Amino acid sequence: MEHVERREAVVVGGGQAGLSTAYELTRGGLDIAVLEADPRVGDAWRRRWDSLRLFTPARYDTLPGLAFPAPSGSYPSKDEMANYLETYAHLMALPVRTGVRVRSVTRKGSTYLLETTAGTIESDHVVVAAGHDRTYIPEVAASIASAVSQLHSGGYRSPSQLDGPGRGVGAALLEMLERLMRERGIRAVRAEASSNARDFYLRRGYRGTGVQTPDGAWPIAKPL
Repeated sequence: MEHVERREAVVVGGGQAGLSTAYELTRGGLDIAVLEADPRVGDAWRRRWDSLRLFTPARYDTLPGLAFPAPSGSYPSKDEMANYLETYAHLMALPVRTGVRVRSVTRKGSTYLLETTAGTIESDHVVVAAGHDRTYIPEVAASIASAVSQLHSGGYRSPSQLDGPGRGVGAALLEMLERLMRERGIRAVRAEASSNARDFYLRRGYRGTGVQTPDGAWPIAKPL
């Protein structure tokens, strides 16, 4: 008969939400396990594009119990965030198991059974903090002419992959365009992005070269 491990609580996911939850649960004295599918804590950040920086300053990126090791007004890189999460899990002695993927969670009376790649765990409580890191391609993409290059942000790594106008929604597109403009000496490009993304990007303190949107030109450049 297969051995069933017993825990009071299991946290699925070792990112910001999962580690913060694990910190509070261990402080409360619960016997827990944190299951992270990636080989290392923070790998979800390491996979992102090379120039990515957080869209929030360091003072808002701190997890409970450990300050983020960067000036409060700076915008940490994706690798700085990844390393911070890994260090956090270690210094807080959180019981994180990397390389363990949860296949299913089912109810068993008053408890839960988690089938994982490393065996079965029975737990009184389960916190799902796995995030959402899946590539979504809208149906309209199939109707775009094959001569038009399409690149999802999940597959983007550097400006060498980009050519022509930028179309998309959100700060990810604008982050990519800002790097493209700097590396190629472009003064202005046309981008189709949401007004919310535009306003958010401006609040980060960008100014200089211009990005043309349907609402008109507005500036992006290096943060002050």
